[in-house]
Amino acid sequence: MGFEKILGHNVVIKALTRAIESNKVSNSYIFEGPEGVGKFMVALATANAIAYAADIKVFQTDDKTIKVEEIRKLRMDINIMPYQSERKVYIIRDAEKMTADAQNAFLKVLEEPPYYGVIILTCNSINSLLPTIRSRCIVYHFGSLNKKDVKDILIGHGISPSKAAYAAALSGGSASRALMIATSEEFDSIKEIVNKIISHIADKELLKSVEDVEQLQDKQDFIDDILTLLQLWYMDLIYAKLEMYDIISHVDELDRIKSLSRELQMSSLVKSIKLIEATRERVNRYINFLSAIEDMVIGLQELR
Repeated sequence: MGFEKILGHNVVIKALTRAIESNKVSNSYIFEGPEGVGKFMVALATANAIAYAADIKVFQTDDKTIKVEEIRKLRMDINIMPYQSERKVYIIRDAEKMTADAQNAFLKVLEEPPYYGVIILTCNSINSLLPTIRSRCIVYHFGSLNKKDVKDILIGHGISPSKAAYAAALSGGSASRALMIATSEEFDSIKEIVNKIISHIADKELLKSVEDVEQLQDKQDFIDDILTLLQLWYMDLIYAKLEMYDIISHVDELDRIKSLSRELQMSSLVKSIKLIEATRERVNRYINFLSAIEDMVIGLQELR
């Protein structure tokens, strides 16, 4: 994979491209940022730009830790000259998994790296690495992806545009989280319940909307996503009032959203979003989440 196929992170990619083209590639990098935003993909693209496959090695594990034995293997291997390339690239994925012993062993690699060696660490938080490791690496920070890029990535994975839009809106800028949402039956179920709640609020059927809430009994682990989905509905209604149709998340409900937005006052929509956010704060204070949502639904109905 090359840089041209990666969405987002233009500043980082431009800096890396300049370094590669001017033959000023460093021996060590840290790619730091939220999970699922593309750090590993950029690391692979960097490796492919400076070395052939035989001289690229990836260290990753499904275990909770990267043990010192793995780093010792790296230390031995890096002293062997490249097979086909001028460079030899090592990617340590989720480098924060390195144990204290592993990090200390890795530090010895950084202290005297061979001229041909390039090591790229990816991690969610640079603070998980020893200061002595951080000080010896060029650090690039990866921010969250924008919704459009996440949506385009999902569509590239065969997800429908409508599902990609709402998954991107819920993803927090993480492509991997968006893909999980878009392919999860659990999220499909939650979205269906939330849509029913909105529909019954719109039709002024309070009892039915409260009954809908009861279907969320076993969804407490997803409370933040439930509230975010509700907020997305009201944000879409605001966007429709402003005729900003291109950024609406529920593109499959566009006609209905347009119709509803004409019935509601902007002030009511803003108050509804504030009510949902207040409910989020109540739930975070360990108030019974079903009771909190029922109270919220009653409040949303009154604002209707």
